[in-house]
Amino acid sequence: MMTLTAEHHARRPGASAPSIDPPDWATFTHELHCPLCGYNLRGLVEPRCPECGYGFTWAEMCERDETHHPYLFEHHPERNVRAFLQTYAAGWVPWRFWQRLTARHDVEPDRLHIYYAASLLTPLLVLFSAVFLWSVVMTINQNAAVLASAKYGVKTGDPRYALINGSYYEDEMTGWGGGPVWRLVDPPWISSTFLAQVVDRIDVRQPWTLFGLAAVAILWPWITFVTLMIFRRSMRRAAVKPVHVVRCVIYSFDFVSLLAVVSLIWPPEIHYFRWNAFAGTVVGMALLVLPIGWYRLGCAYRYYLRFSQPFMTALASQLITFLLVLAWAGNVRLR
Repeated sequence: MMTLTAEHHARRPGASAPSIDPPDWATFTHELHCPLCGYNLRGLVEPRCPECGYGFTWAEMCERDETHHPYLFEHHPERNVRAFLQTYAAGWVPWRFWQRLTARHDVEPDRLHIYYAASLLTPLLVLFSAVFLWSVVMTINQNAAVLASAKYGVKTGDPRYALINGSYYEDEMTGWGGGPVWRLVDPPWISSTFLAQVVDRIDVRQPWTLFGLAAVAILWPWITFVTLMIFRRSMRRAAVKPVHVVRCVIYSFDFVSLLAVVSLIWPPEIHYFRWNAFAGTVVGMALLVLPIGWYRLGCAYRYYLRFSQPFMTALASQLITFLLVLAWAGNVRLR
């Protein structure tokens, strides 16, 4: 099994000078445990965990202060927004991110799941806010134009408009016969009528396409996690704590929701797969997720878990995930 050599560790940013020889166990008082599986390393000569195969250098294992990351969201609840943005941005340079984040950094599962939820929801909330604000502006402009027409109509005696208790109304039933049905043309901005106008203006096209993109964004990382857990057992690394695999998956796929938003704005339709109303867009997004996720996950498995074939492992998991998404998208039948 391939592991990081002492020379490789020495080239890592901030790494201390490598130590090839193990500590003098007769005088070394601290307990050393494998960061991936917790195996007690006392008495070993070779810098490799016999339980899970994790490769290390004695220098990094003896660094007692390397448990708190300088900016990782998990470790900095005192500055949530800044830590989130730094972590999210650093993930786009995965080789550097995973060289600086090691298995010896404490894992905070609750904070890790909060980060996942935030990375999943933030792009969607930004998109919704932008669409809602656009709808508000367009509604205000339209109401202002209708108000101007109503004022002119009342002044010229147009029966379609009326001034009632100081407010201008428009007859919604004009041309349909019967009595007039008056509608307030310029409702207050803080009112249920104005909110209804704003919501009606938001054109949500192809709701099943939206559902498909959201499903891919939510399920892709966890399908990847399941496949990786299978690989972990087949490669005799079952002793690795699952939380480390979860950490690799979450930080490698925190971009999926953002990609779903981009796919909503510029649909990456694959016409060959358009056998139903949304398969083309869903498969197009999956083809975008696959290479980005493969590379980011491959870097995580190379520098963090230190697998012997990191990019092949990542590629296999992504191909399986893609085929499952393809099978699902192709078998959905919309009425």
